Amino acid sequence: MRAGELDQRISIERGEAVRGGLGVEPETAWAEFASRAARVRQGTGQERRQAASEGASAVATFLIRTDPLTKQITERDRIQWRALTWNISSVAPTPDRAGIEITATAAKG
Repeated sequence: MRAGELDQRISIERGEAVRGGLGVEPETAWAEFASRAARVRQGTGQERRQAASEGASAVATFLIRTDPLTKQITERDRIQWRALTWNISSVAPTPDRAGIEITATAAKG
């Protein structure tokens, strides 16, 4: 993976439950966990059909370099990119372990 391929900046956010008042459901407060350069690939036809059936507007794979912080990314985190919130559906190392592929869908609304 060459540096020039990582031409997009993404923000990975981690949620934390915030207690509400008495009788109020806890809410999730999102804060930036990491900001990294990424290569972004829009989804395949099959991924787009699956995203449409789930009510999502788009699907993409984000490729970032592996480092101690990015190894902690899980499906509970989310990505901010191009003014959209992307819900992570899978996180997997690349075959050479130099990068991490994150598949995510952009939520509607």
